[in-house]
Amino acid sequence: MSITIKSNYQWREILHERDENNEDNEEEVDSYFIYKEQKFYLHEFIKITKSYPSEFQKYDGMTSLSAFSGILIKISECGEAVKVFYFYS
Repeated sequence: MSITIKSNYQWREILHERDENNEDNEEEVDSYFIYKEQKFYLHEFIKITKSYPSEFQKYDGMTSLSAFSGILIKISECGEAVKVFYFYS
């Protein structure tokens, strides 16, 4: 099965929001980025490990959009931005 990976290679800022409904922990923050007018939360991404296909090894995380497609991310060295890659087979 062939995997196609596409990107425009733009850095997207990682944004943060506090959970207003959680009064117990004021420090709890969700980190996300915007891609195609949709919020993607970093906690939704699975860390890429050696068990993933070799095509995925240079990325930091992935999430599925369907059985045949998903999003890969590469986090900047400073941790303040991501590059987004769409993949499908």
